[in-house]
Amino acid sequence: DTRSGGGRQESLLQSNATPVTLSLQPLSSLGSGRHPPPDAMCRLCFESEGGELIAPCDCSGTQKWVHRECLNQWRYHGQTSNMKAMSHCPTCAFRYELYCTFDISDQDRRERRRCKRLARDSCLVFIAV
Repeated sequence: DTRSGGGRQESLLQSNATPVTLSLQPLSSLGSGRHPPPDAMCRLCFESEGGELIAPCDCSGTQKWVHRECLNQWRYHGQTSNMKAMSHCPTCAFRYELYCTFDISDQDRRERRRCKRLARDSCLVFIAV
């Protein structure tokens, strides 16, 4: 099952403060006929307006639809005690389709900074010894 679509990219900070971009691929944009009905509303903010409604997991009924932005905000900021909620739906346990992507210029910049720190630290160790 190949999943691709117009996934929105969100930046996170890992514990080592390296930015990582995760893209959540919504099931509703896969062309599988899963479009929200006119009366659908977001299961998190309870509104129908305010952005694209997606069906990111296997939930059904009133739990099926969620705004992409609401889900990302909830995943990143609202679930500090449940780290599995970052990658899985807490209701149906479906694993979200997440893809790591890197901006090449950011990756090059991080690599240069890492090399500079390594050279600096090596010089400090050499001087200290």
